[in-house]
Formats: sequence, C-alpha cells, structure tokens
Amino acid sequence: MSGQDVVRARRDKIGMQPVRSGIGLDLLLSVVAFAAVAFCIVLASRWIMAGPPPVAPPAMVAAVDTTGLAWTDKDSAACETRARAAASEPLSSDMAMADPVISGGGFATIAARVTCRATIKAARLCDPAQKAELVAQVNDYVTRRDLIVLGLDVQGAPMTVIGAFTGGEVAAGASMYDAIKTDTLAYIASHHDRLLAKLHALARGGVLSAGDFSFMGLGLSPALAPAFENVTATAPICS
Repeated sequence: MSGQDVVRARRDKIGMQPVRSGIGLDLLLSVVAFAAVAFCIVLASRWIMAGPPPVAPPAMVAAVDTTGLAWTDKDSAACETRARAAASEPLSSDMAMADPVISGGGFATIAARVTCRATIKAARLCDPAQKAELVAQVNDYVTRRDLIVLGLDVQGAPMTVIGAFTGGEVAAGASMYDAIKTDTLAYIASHHDRLLAKLHALARGGVLSAGDFSFMGLGLSPALAPAFENVTATAPICS
C-alpha cells in the first residue's frame, strides 16, 4: 500500500466516526452554571441563617392603646427559648440525610421564632400596628424559606446535566443529591407546618387573612396558601 493509500484510509476511518460536536462547550457551560448556583446558595444560606432584621419596639409603632397586650422583653425571651428548643430537636429517620447547613439549627430557629410570635398574646394583633409587625416578620421568613427551596430545586440541575454526559461518579452524585434534597425538604416542612397551623388559627380568629400577605400585588405566596384554605372566622379574637 502506497503512502497516499495509507493517508486516504486513515481519513476515511476518521470520517466514519460520529462527531460529538459541542460536548466540550456544553460541559464547560454546565460546570460554570453549577459553580454559579453553588456560590449563590452559599451566599443565600449565610443571609438566611442570619435571622430576621431588627424590629422596632412595639411602643414605637403601636397606633392604639394595647395596655397589657404589648410585646415585651419577657415575650421575646420566651420565643428565644422555644427557638433554641426547636433547633436542638433530633432529626427523624426520614430526614437523616438533610443538608446540615439547613438542618443545623438555623432554619428551625427562624421558623420557631416566627411561630412563637404568632402564638403569644394573639389578641394584640387586633392592633393594626402589631398585626403589621407580625405580617412583616412572616413575610421575611417566607422570603428566606422560598429562597432555600428554590436553591434546592436548581442546585442539582447542573450535576444532572454533567452526569448525563459523563456518567460514573457525577451521575451517582446527582442521585445522592436528590436524596439529600428530599430529606432537607422534609425537614423544612416539619417546621413550616407548625407556622401554618398557627396562622390558620389566627385566620379562624379573624385577625389574619390571605390578603394581609400580598406583596406588591403578587398575591399570597404558595408557601402560605394552606394556612388560609377553607377558613371561616368561627372564633373571633377581637370581639
């Protein structure tokens, strides 16, 4: 076989192989996307676990006389005690793989603190100013909670894309992440449902409604919707 025949044969062989165009670029973009999402999750987690912003003392915002019903330092201390207790609760078996960044006590502390504020001295919410304060605290909590859930939904997507190309350890990692996500969502729900129960009770008492939590005309967050479904004010608090 002449030299030209050898070159022609090699060219023909190469031409018969399937071309995997763009895979290198796809992998690069997937890695970049994964890194960007991970970075956002880290920043979001730090913000979320920092807790709610400071709130002005009730005496500075109260619009009507709520003697005996104003929020006090004793009430705040009671809520902090409940928050610490919630944070120290052991994980159940269906949450064993929950992300420790979320299940390490930070989320439970925030959720329990807001739940407590929706529990103590419910009649104080007949004062529009104190009601507005609680609504702001709940909205702040929901924003943080929704950001966590959104992060859990998108964080595993780049890993899944890369795993589809490469298989092996990356694909196994994607499956592991799905298990972590499931347990983390169960952990979040275990504390979120307690708040929903308190808000439902306040809705039955006539001091809260779905319209109170509408933000910039966007309506009620789906995270709060169960608290206001099929609610009738059968136990008025302010009458």
